[in-house]
Amino acid sequence: MAGQKQQGEYRIHYNAFMSTTLTPDIARRVGVQRSGGTGVMLVNIRRDARDQSLGDAVSGSVEGRVRDLLGNGRDLTFREVREAGVVDYIAQFPVRNDDLLIFDLEVRPDDGPMIPVQARQALYPE
Repeated sequence: MAGQKQQGEYRIHYNAFMSTTLTPDIARRVGVQRSGGTGVMLVNIRRDARDQSLGDAVSGSVEGRVRDLLGNGRDLTFREVREAGVVDYIAQFPVRNDDLLIFDLEVRPDDGPMIPVQARQALYPE
């Protein structure tokens, strides 16, 4: 479910996936526990560049919640991971059933506005 949302000069990229899609080496480097019942939400913030490239990585903060269609949910705790000039925000969450999950995120670039993001993704535990 990789997606993006543009608001003003900021572009928010987001992706939800099962933690087992990460190689053991990458999971270790970014501090993710690999498990067939664990999902990952990854968010990064970019400021548009004049040359139409991917844009500049921007620090900020991300808060959010994940819920199922019945409204059962939990808060997501994001942490910042910096690697090779990229700033990512990563949260892990349990995936118990084959279900459509709804992610309600509040992304705030440093010195920027709060940008609401809603995403939907079906994830399947192993």
